[in-house]
Amino acid sequence: MELKEYQKKTLEQVKIYLESLAEFKGKYEKAIAVDPDLAIDFPFKAWEKTVGTSYHSSKNGLGEPLPDFYLKIPTGGGKTILTGIAGRMGLCLCIYSYDIDKPRFSVEHHTACRKDSQTV
Repeated sequence: MELKEYQKKTLEQVKIYLESLAEFKGKYEKAIAVDPDLAIDFPFKAWEKTVGTSYHSSKNGLGEPLPDFYLKIPTGGGKTILTGIAGRMGLCLCIYSYDIDKPRFSVEHHTACRKDSQTV
């Protein structure tokens, strides 16, 4: 199935946010390793860097920052397929270590999710 142009643009924005999220999560983990009081709201920082609009921070049951975002797509616009692809992109980011110099995300190659793969 070929994605429509607006779907590709949506996934590109998700990719950019997830890459920024990985960057700030790394900074968060380094900061709390030194001193837990230095913890940052990494989902907020990533959103601020990539989107710039308001972001409402959430926390998990342990009080840690919890990233979340919503896709605004019109009815019949393919939300199910986009959330599936975006979820896989996020899952791959969480499972495998992230190398900021070698991003693994590519909208065209969203189905591959292997540690030895250069694209996801």
